[in-house]
Amino acid sequence: VAGFFLLGIGGPGIQMPAYQLAGLVPGYSAAVLSAFAALFNLSECLFGAFFLGRARGASLRRMFAGYAAVTLLILASGQLLWPAQPFYDDSLSSSSSEGASDSGESEGEDEE
Repeated sequence: VAGFFLLGIGGPGIQMPAYQLAGLVPGYSAAVLSAFAALFNLSECLFGAFFLGRARGASLRRMFAGYAAVTLLILASGQLLWPAQPFYDDSLSSSSSEGASDSGESEGEDEE
């Protein structure tokens, strides 16, 4: 029971912080978020692989040790590869701020 509990809280613990990676590529953030959602749903295949492994005689201890190793690899790669500074695309931020100020000025002129 404890193993299922840890799996249940471990999945979102990896999924939610991964969404922040979409901010690294502002022009493609929707595609990055879609890829993360698809990959997280694909991760359900792991339980099918566990079932096949058990049917072929693999021990649960060995399969969960492999699962833990992959999780630790993801954690280590995130710590090593995460950028020190956030990515900012000046062309995106300047165009969005200009659009907001232009729309605000035109609304104010129409009201007078």
